[in-house]
Amino acid sequence: MSRTFSKIESQQELLAEWLELWQLEQELRTAPEPADESLSFDLELELPSDAYAGLHSDKPYTPPAAVGLERRKLMAGDVLLLPPANIATRERPVYVALLVEQPAAAAWLAAPFSRFPLPATPGELAIRRNTLALSVLSVWNVGLLTNSLLEESWYGTKLAATDLRWALELHTRPDGPFTSALAKRLGPPLFHPLDPRHDYLEEERTIWLPEQMAAPAVNESESPLELRLAAEEIAPYGDS
Repeated sequence: MSRTFSKIESQQELLAEWLELWQLEQELRTAPEPADESLSFDLELELPSDAYAGLHSDKPYTPPAAVGLERRKLMAGDVLLLPPANIATRERPVYVALLVEQPAAAAWLAAPFSRFPLPATPGELAIRRNTLALSVLSVWNVGLLTNSLLEESWYGTKLAATDLRWALELHTRPDGPFTSALAKRLGPPLFHPLDPRHDYLEEERTIWLPEQMAAPAVNESESPLELRLAAEEIAPYGDS
């Protein structure tokens, strides 16, 4: 079983632990369905409130009448649960942290949290939280979320001031240099073109794909031996 981030002492160990999690996920994806129906369960029964009531439905998502965010001023560092508005957000709960407000676009620049509790690349920041779903912030995968979409989201918690400062630093200066304290919270470098973390990055980009999202642009001129970081241009998510 993978160790927590605080107990890992080197990037080599961190990479090995992350790859173990990745391999386990791949095995679970290809595992056959249980023959005994008594072992099956309904995911919808495990989910609180109405946030994911339409998780396995083909019907269009209808947001709740009010979730409170329209009555609460959004602030940098807020952590929100996105509504199940596209395939990725219906497959799993997707939390994002608001980083920078974009008043001209009536939107916020936000980074999603990784589905893994360990950072995969130098573009991912380990957060000091006990909640696995909020353990790693994928700063490389920022997206532009419209205010109208955020009003349909659910408020969860808030980043610590240090984590927010580090996330903004990583976003504005993805190539560093970083302080030793911040560098220790980042994932290992990505070099080999056959590294499975490339597949992971591509999968994580689907958070921003249609129905309602546009994926961040990718700089195709980057060397395959360099870490693919956040894109320069980001299309808003939330406008139909």
